[in-house]
Order: sequence, then C-alpha cells, then structure tokens
Amino acid sequence: MLLGLFAVGLVILSDDLVVLAMSLFLIGMATFACIPLLSI
Repeated sequence: MLLGLFAVGLVILSDDLVVLAMSLFLIGMATFACIPLLSI
C-alpha cells in the first residue's frame, strides 16, 4: 500500500521518463500485491 503511494508521489514529483516507467512498474506491483488482501 505504501509502495503505491510512494510511486504516485514519484509520478507527481518527477518529469524523467525512466522514473515514470519505474513508478508505473511499482504501482503495478503494489496493485497486484493488494488484490489477494482485498479478496479475503
């Protein structure tokens, strides 16, 4: 959950394409990590 918030913060703060790509990857990881928790 915190990882997703961190990645969103990186998207807002940065204009670098590499950082944007990494943060999107982190958002994806955080989303897939939260799906099993939400399905319980």
